[in-house]
Amino acid sequence: MSTEKPHIRPTPQKSPIESTRTRSVLLKTLFLLLVGYPFLKYGFIETWEYVGDDFDVFCIAAEKILNGESPYPDAVFDPDGAADKEAIYGEYVYPAWFAGFMIPFSFLPRFPAKLVYLFLSLLLYGWLVFPWKEFRSGRNLHAGVAVAVMLGWAPVIQNIRFGQSNLVPLLLFAASWRILSRDPDAVGSPKSEWLEWVCGFLFGLGATVKITPLLFAPLLAVTEKWRLLGGLLFGFGTGLLLSGPRNTYDYFGKVFPLAIQLPSLPNSYSLSTFLDSLSTPVVGASLGPLLCAILYVGLALYLRGRREALDSPTLILIGCLAPTLFAGLWLHHYVVAVLPLSIAVATTTEIRIEAMKTATAPGRWRMALFLFLVALCLLPGFNYWYPVKAVIDAILRTLGLHHSALFVPGYVLAVFLLLPDLLKGSRPNV
Repeated sequence: MSTEKPHIRPTPQKSPIESTRTRSVLLKTLFLLLVGYPFLKYGFIETWEYVGDDFDVFCIAAEKILNGESPYPDAVFDPDGAADKEAIYGEYVYPAWFAGFMIPFSFLPRFPAKLVYLFLSLLLYGWLVFPWKEFRSGRNLHAGVAVAVMLGWAPVIQNIRFGQSNLVPLLLFAASWRILSRDPDAVGSPKSEWLEWVCGFLFGLGATVKITPLLFAPLLAVTEKWRLLGGLLFGFGTGLLLSGPRNTYDYFGKVFPLAIQLPSLPNSYSLSTFLDSLSTPVVGASLGPLLCAILYVGLALYLRGRREALDSPTLILIGCLAPTLFAGLWLHHYVVAVLPLSIAVATTTEIRIEAMKTATAPGRWRMALFLFLVALCLLPGFNYWYPVKAVIDAILRTLGLHHSALFVPGYVLAVFLLLPDLLKGSRPNV
């Protein structure tokens, strides 16, 4: 009788590298599901088959352009000059080239048109803005924080819900930043100088969808970025030419004077309106515009003093912040700031947490407190996340405030806290 034991095949063991890689993929997938769920729920699932007034307005303006009519509401052409800001509220109030841009979408039924518009926008958003290189290179903290901002920030979700026009300037600005960031070694070369003209042009073209990015032009002048400034002005002029002389005249002569009155509407997300609400009870006067002007001049002087160290990609990011700081009106207007905000929050978090590993106890506490303060300031902008929404809603009910009363000051304070880290360097690893 044989006593030979049967051969048992050993169970293959995964190498430590394979196990780590598998765990990393699972964690990244879980993270994207957690962050992506509110984005999909509130951006698409909850609004399925909902077109929204804004997207409908853009398509109606496109149909008017196609029929040879003015895209602007009839009320602004009141022969007695009696039109006020209410005449343009909820109407098409932008330079006409964007209405021309929307003509292809006007041939489709409204909801499919909105889906196509959003699909193309998100495709470019993912390509131009997401930190793909950081994910691939293992900088998971930086990439994770950036993606949380890109998918979770309320202005982003609102633009998806309503099919907003702000997505177009956002993508043009992101393209400008991405192009200038691709080859840091080419700075000062003839190629980089030509690219500055091109990227300035893209920024200027975006400014003819929303006029407020023109606030970037004086900042380029004080920092002596003349090629970017020249490209911006050329791009803006091109947008006006595409709008047509008659529509451009109507816009600046009839629509724009009414549009600048809109920040006075209650519950707007305007810094000027917020400052008015603070100054009027104290001094009995509306000081919002004056205080905004002082802040703007302060920012210009701050950048002027650092102009030698500022590169063009960083200035593009500042250009994305300027219109939201000084001319944001509604929550969805702030979406153009998502690129600099995501970079700044991710960079600050990565720098502070890495430094905490070797810092003394007091240093760790200071850095932790700084990150906590930034998170607290930005918290009202993440009110589509259920736990945050519950807290924010409870605070607003208790104090009898509108959401803008928390979002606006929190956002402005966060930007100025993050600005020094943003100015240290903004180039992606592409």
